[in-house]
Amino acid sequence: MTRVTQMSNIVAFPSSSHAGAVVVSGFAWRVARRPVVLGRSAGAAAVLMKGNNSSVIFAPVTARTVAFAPPAGVTVGISTPSAGQIFPNVTCAATGTTGVCQFQTNITLNSADLLNLTEGTLDASTFNVNVSTGNFEAAGSSTRVVDCGTAAWAITGPSLDSNSLTWDYSSTTGLTSNCTSTPIAFTNSAPTTIRIFSMGGQTFGPITISGAAAPSSNYPFFIEGSGATVASLAVDAPVPVVFPANATFTISGGITTSGGSLSAMSTMTSSSPTGTTTTSGLATISVGSNSALSWVSFFQINFTGAGTVTADHSIDLGHNAGVAITVPPPTNGGNHIL
Repeated sequence: MTRVTQMSNIVAFPSSSHAGAVVVSGFAWRVARRPVVLGRSAGAAAVLMKGNNSSVIFAPVTARTVAFAPPAGVTVGISTPSAGQIFPNVTCAATGTTGVCQFQTNITLNSADLLNLTEGTLDASTFNVNVSTGNFEAAGSSTRVVDCGTAAWAITGPSLDSNSLTWDYSSTTGLTSNCTSTPIAFTNSAPTTIRIFSMGGQTFGPITISGAAAPSSNYPFFIEGSGATVASLAVDAPVPVVFPANATFTISGGITTSGGSLSAMSTMTSSSPTGTTTTSGLATISVGSNSALSWVSFFQINFTGAGTVTADHSIDLGHNAGVAITVPPPTNGGNHIL
């Protein structure tokens, strides 16, 4: 790990190549009348400070992780010097809820990199910026606040950790999640592992899940965290979407699906098939508005709520409830064998 050192209002990086982490520690940044270009060395990073509190503009070159660590009462603003700048791994390790890592421009991380909140507030709301990252993690037990804003978030990577969590709310102790109006899209078109959306029972905005371009290379997308609510759910086929058995989820609006053939069909299923009764192991999904789906196969899903769920050109694999399923018509003189 490479630690940034402070000299007056200058932050300097070592001149040697650094494959570890760059840490921008929290100190009382000096306010400049105009932007001050901080220390820069060949092959290292460029940082800029400006504004009433601070803005850190980071142009990553060789560092693999940038950790921003503002103390309580300090906001470190994070932005990019020009469109198209891509960050490596970014960690916000602020102090309490008043230590803030604030995104002031649209932020993009590589699809193989992680945005990680370990403590403090991650603020994408004040400037309402788009965020794109391979994975997002905010697990742990420290005080953590995620202010997503209403601009779009994209989770572009395959799973990057051994637990396959692409969005990690696996521990919600100390967590405040303000993402109720944020559209979040899981967009990886060539997943190499399963992907898990660990929702932690929180409330989210509209969710879009995309699958692989080729069904043969598709991996299941798991949704975890019973009691969670989303504004709507869109599934872009083909992708298998798996809900926990005996768990309950709420979709305030409706569900939409895409697809146009058996080779571009999505699947909605329970994660623990028991297969003996119509109630054992079902995942229950409460839908708030009418949802007309197509090209979906269902197994052990129980739809409830005010919305009516219908599915044409679809397959009933057994033990479903609350959905009217119409199978595909015969093709070339006979039905497909599944």
